[in-house]
Amino acid sequence: MFNIAVHGHFYQPPREDPWLNTVLKDLTAAPAHDWNQRIANECYIPNCAAKILGPDGRIISVINNYSHLSFNFGPTLHRWIEREYPALDLTLTESGKKAISQCYSHMIMPLASAEDKKTQTIWGIKDFEYRFKRKPKGMWLPETAVDIATLEVLSKNGIAFTILAPRQCSAVNLEGVWKETPEGNCLDVTLPYLCRLPSGRTITIVFYHGGLAHEIAFGGLLENGDKFRDALLGAVKIRSEERLLLVATDGESYGHHHKFGEMALARLFERFDQDPEVSLPDIG
Repeated sequence: MFNIAVHGHFYQPPREDPWLNTVLKDLTAAPAHDWNQRIANECYIPNCAAKILGPDGRIISVINNYSHLSFNFGPTLHRWIEREYPALDLTLTESGKKAISQCYSHMIMPLASAEDKKTQTIWGIKDFEYRFKRKPKGMWLPETAVDIATLEVLSKNGIAFTILAPRQCSAVNLEGVWKETPEGNCLDVTLPYLCRLPSGRTITIVFYHGGLAHEIAFGGLLENGDKFRDALLGAVKIRSEERLLLVATDGESYGHHHKFGEMALARLFERFDQDPEVSLPDIG
C-alpha cells in the first residue's frame, strides 16, 4: 500500500468593480460574460461531474473529482462562486474533506509586514471555517512563497502543514545528519519534514513532486488518464504506508489550461479507486 495525493490550487483575483461590487462584462472572455464565468464553465463546474468515456466514445461513468482531490479555493474566488453558482459552492463544501485553507488574498507572504502576515493567515482560516465548518489542518501559501516569519504565524494559528516546491529546500536532517539539497536535488519528496522554528513551535512541510507537476501543467500528462496514472505510479520508488507522493498544480489545469483535463483526472481517480495498493489520503 502506498499513498498518492493530487492537490489543486484554485484561485482568481477579485474582478468585482469597486463601485458596483459586480463583475463587469469582459469581451476578452467571450463567449462568456467574464473570465470568472468562463473558467467556471471550463473547469470548476465540469470537475463536479467529470465524464469517463468508453471505447465507443459513450459516457460510462461520471465522477466528482472534488471528492478525491486535495484542494484549496482562494477566498476571493469562493466568495464569487457562493454568489453566482450556489450549487457549485454546495458541491465544494460537501466534498471538501481533503480541502485546506489559503491566505485570504494572493499576497506574497515574505513581502508582507508582520501585521499583514497575521491578517492574511487569520482571515484565510476564518473564511475556511465559515465555508467548511471545521478548522483547517493546512494552508496554501500564494506561489508557495515562504519565510520563517510566515511559518511562525501559521504555526501560532494552528496550521499543521503547508505545501512547498522542492526547489525551496536547501537541506534536511535525516537521523541526525544534515544533507544538502540545493534546489531540491536529492530531496526525497515522499517524506514529510518537520520544520523546527526559532520560537520552539513546529510545522510540517510537504514537498510536491516538481517533475510531475511540470508535466501536468506544461507537458502532456493530461492528454490521457491512463498515461497520467502510469506516470504517478512510476514515480513511487519506495512503496510504504509511511510515504506520500504529492503532486500540486493550479487547479485550473484540469479543464481550463488543458481542455478536458478534468476527464483525465477522473480517469486517474477511477483507476486508483480500483487499485487496492493505492490510497488517496487526506494530506493532513
